[in-house]
Amino acid sequence: MMASKLTKKGKNPGAVDNWLDTLGLYRKNVAYDETCLFRAVSEQLFDCQIYHERVRRQCLAYARLNYREFTHFVDSKEKWQDHLDMLEKHMVVCGKIEIDIISKLYNRDVIIFDAAHQKITEVTKLNLPHPLLLCLMDEDHFDVVYKKEHIVAAGFCQSIIYKILYEEVFEIPNVDDIVKAMLYDKNHVIMAQNDLLAEKKKTGTEINNNEMGLPTVEEVADGMDTPLLTTNIAPFPFKVAKALDPTIYRNIEYDSWGEVRREMRLGDWYYGDNKLILGTRCILNVPEKNEMHDCYIQEIIKDQNKCIVYLTQLAERRTVNYTDLSPENDAKPWPLPYRFSKNLIITGSPQLPPVEKVSKTVKKRNKDKRRTKSCSESSPVSSMPASTETMDNVNAYVGIPLVCCYVKVCGFQVF
Repeated sequence: MMASKLTKKGKNPGAVDNWLDTLGLYRKNVAYDETCLFRAVSEQLFDCQIYHERVRRQCLAYARLNYREFTHFVDSKEKWQDHLDMLEKHMVVCGKIEIDIISKLYNRDVIIFDAAHQKITEVTKLNLPHPLLLCLMDEDHFDVVYKKEHIVAAGFCQSIIYKILYEEVFEIPNVDDIVKAMLYDKNHVIMAQNDLLAEKKKTGTEINNNEMGLPTVEEVADGMDTPLLTTNIAPFPFKVAKALDPTIYRNIEYDSWGEVRREMRLGDWYYGDNKLILGTRCILNVPEKNEMHDCYIQEIIKDQNKCIVYLTQLAERRTVNYTDLSPENDAKPWPLPYRFSKNLIITGSPQLPPVEKVSKTVKKRNKDKRRTKSCSESSPVSSMPASTETMDNVNAYVGIPLVCCYVKVCGFQVF
C-alpha cells in the first residue's frame, strides 16, 4: 500500500516542481524512454541532448575495460558483460550501475532529487566540483535539474536565436509585436478563429474564414509581410511564439521527442524491411542503363504504383516505378525505443509488394497497435520476458541513436 502511494506521489510533477522551486531549482523534462539518463547527462556535459548515444558508447567502453571497479554490483564477469550487452541494445532500465559508471568515467559527483520522497541523495560522495543534478521520477526515469538562473539565461538566449531565425532568415517583420499579440492579447481574433475551427470539427460543416472577417490562406500567403495585428493570422505556431519570448524557456528537445512519438503511433514508420514508405532512403535500379542511384522517397502515387524520389547524387527529382526501388544494402529500421520495438518482428521478403498491399499492412498494424496499446504502455520493461526472436531483432538497433526530428540552428534545435 505504501509503495502505491509513493508511486502516485512521484507521478505528480506539480508537487515535485513546487518542492524544487523552493530550493531555487528547475526540473527540465527529458524524453520518457530508456535514453533518459544518458540524455540528462549529455545535456549537462555538452549543453545538448543529441550526444546521448555517444555518452552511452563511452560508458560501455569504460565499463568493459574496468570490470574490477564494479565487482560489487555483480558476482561474475560473464554477468557483467551480459548486462552491458543488454545496455548496448537499449534493453536496460538505467539505475545505480549506470550512475556509478557515469560518475567514474566523467569524474563527476551525482546528486539525485527523489520525487517520490522529496529528499536529496548524494549518490557518489566524492566531493568533486560541478555535480550532475538528476531528478528521479517514477522509480525509473531521470530528468535534468538546473538552477533557476540557468533557465532564465537559457530562455533569453533561445529567444535571440529564434528572433534571428524568423526575422533574418524567414524575413518576418514585427516579430516582437506578433509574439505579444499571440501570448498576451487574450481578446485577439486568433482565439475566435480557433473557436470557429473547433465548431467546424464538431458540426462537420464547412465554414469560410471571410464569414468572420478573416483572410483566406491565399491572402495570408500573398501578404506574409503584413503584421499579425492586420491579418489576424499568426505566421508561426504558439510553440514558436513561446520560444521567441525572452521570459519563457521552451523545452525543444522534449517537444521534438513528442512529435517523433506521435509519428510512431500513427504507424507510418520504416521497419528496416522491403516495405518502403515516405521518407525512406533506398536505391533506384535502372536496368536499361545498368545504373543504380541513391535516393529517398518524397511522394507515393498509390493509384499508379509510382513514386517521386529525390536522387541525392544528381540533385534531381524523378518519377519512377515503385518496383524499381529497393532498400539500401545496409538498411536499418528507424530506431525505436525498446518499449515500442519489443513486440516488433522484422522480416524480409525477396520481392517488393505492391503499394496496395503495403497500405493494407499499415492499416492492420495500426489496428494491432490500438488493440495492444494499454498493455504495452502499462507494463514496465523489466517485467517483460524477451523472446529469442525479439532479441535477434533488437540487434539491428545497436549503436544507432534514436531519431529526433529537428533542424539545428546555431546550436539550438528548432522544431
